Amino acid sequence: TYIGASNNPKRRLRCHNGELVGGAKRTRGNRPWTHVCIVYGFDKISALKYEWRIRKVISLRTGKFVNVTGIKNRVKNIYNVMYEERWNHLDLEFQWCDKECKVKFLPDIGLPIYAKYKDDE
Repeated sequence: TYIGASNNPKRRLRCHNGELVGGAKRTRGNRPWTHVCIVYGFDKISALKYEWRIRKVISLRTGKFVNVTGIKNRVKNIYNVMYEERWNHLDLEFQWCDKECKVKFLPDIGLPIYAKYKDDE
């Protein structure tokens, strides 16, 4: 799985899939890429901080941040991180892009009160 921030997700996906110049080197070996979900509503700095944070979870053993692996765990962490106070001033919208993944990976918790689902495109 890959997590990235972009102000133009459709264009960024085309870059990662080699259709346009500029995709991350790390994504070349696992093409084609698809969007599972997109979170809208960040300014640039908040987007980069959120991108970093949803890749990490706090270890119960050490209390330190460790990498989250696997699509199910990453989607769950996207929801969990939305509940952190630092994001509640943003008008976030969550969009599922892959209906199959939505059925398989939708966490038991819903979105926080300040966030909403964006209509599927």
